[in-house]
Amino acid sequence: MKKSRIGIRVLLAAAAVVTAVCGGTVNASADKNTKSGTMIGVSLAGTSGETGGLTRKILDHAARALGVEIRYVEHNNVTENIVGSFEILAESGCAAMILSCEDEEALLYATEACEQYKIYTAQFYGTIDEETQPDLYAAAKAAKYFIGAVDAKNEGGAEEQTELQKTAASPDDLTVEEELTNKEQYCQALYAFIWAYQAAAAKDADYSDSFERLTMVNPSVATEDALSRYQSKYVDSLPYSEEQIRDLAKRSKKKLRAAAEKLSK
Repeated sequence: MKKSRIGIRVLLAAAAVVTAVCGGTVNASADKNTKSGTMIGVSLAGTSGETGGLTRKILDHAARALGVEIRYVEHNNVTENIVGSFEILAESGCAAMILSCEDEEALLYATEACEQYKIYTAQFYGTIDEETQPDLYAAAKAAKYFIGAVDAKNEGGAEEQTELQKTAASPDDLTVEEELTNKEQYCQALYAFIWAYQAAAAKDADYSDSFERLTMVNPSVATEDALSRYQSKYVDSLPYSEEQIRDLAKRSKKKLRAAAEKLSK
């Protein structure tokens, strides 16, 4: 890829930029409210809806726990906005960022954009797979500042069905909510954020040239009991306290992987 490929300029009116510190919306001068002075960027489709809202909730929680400032760019799944978010976040002073993106072309741009802007980047809510996306995987591995990708698989596998699905005369009789057997594991964003935080703190010591893929498990909601457990663990409360997040941030990538696996059990 030539560097000119990442010359796409985002239309700022199309990307809503919000700065948040410790869960509150503030302007960019709020560094004094953080303990470390570190700013981490988040480029994602949006923060509305269940998944978007829970994603922001866990990330604001993590920022408060780690004493860092967090800046959001909502790219609305527009390739130009995704690429442009690198410039926005880099010029805002972010040392690292996390990116929610599934589009392969946009991710190819991202592997080069992170190098241009020297901003450590971890992906979430998407896949970078060596077998099915060899070119993208090779580009991610080769990029010094592209540090990893966090994705998810479904608990119970694709064969699991809800009781409603089993008894429905036709799939058309089901609502979108009733068709779901799994919820998006929003802690993908948390683990990517912790990687970004660690990379910003390490400044090349541990994270450069060390792309890694972490696969988590989407919680099952295929039964009433499973849905109740999900509601209690992930909606009514958060799966990690501030103290636990600080502990996670001190762990190696290997130990973070073990913690992610434990969360799914």
